[in-house]
Amino acid sequence: MIRAAYYAPNQEVAKQVAADVLKKYQKAYPSAMTSFQDDWEACIAYMRCPHVHHERIRTTNLLEPSSVEERRRTKVIPRFFTEQSCLQLALATLWRASQRWQGVKMSELERQQLMLLRRELGLLGDKQDQIQHSERRLAA
Repeated sequence: MIRAAYYAPNQEVAKQVAADVLKKYQKAYPSAMTSFQDDWEACIAYMRCPHVHHERIRTTNLLEPSSVEERRRTKVIPRFFTEQSCLQLALATLWRASQRWQGVKMSELERQQLMLLRRELGLLGDKQDQIQHSERRLAA
């Protein structure tokens, strides 16, 4: 089992760390390292977001309590009677997890980084972009 802790503050360092990991573990874990190489872009995707979000995105800390809560509730409920009841539980759990994000403070620079990322991913159209810009002006 790989038990190494690596930290990479940016993509350049991440590439160097990845090369070291591949070199060190390629012989012992060839299939894991092949998967690592195939999913490299997914592994570093969080680095495109503002730095203040990195820890919350790259870890599963927000999801772990949600999984524990779902397990606790499903022990009481032996089975779901409908698909909708299962989806309601999953949605409620994810909603609680999303509430923990409310405390994330962002500067205007970080908001702009997110706006650029949304635009790059095709998540914002020009009209939506203008509406959000207007809302920020009114809030200020």
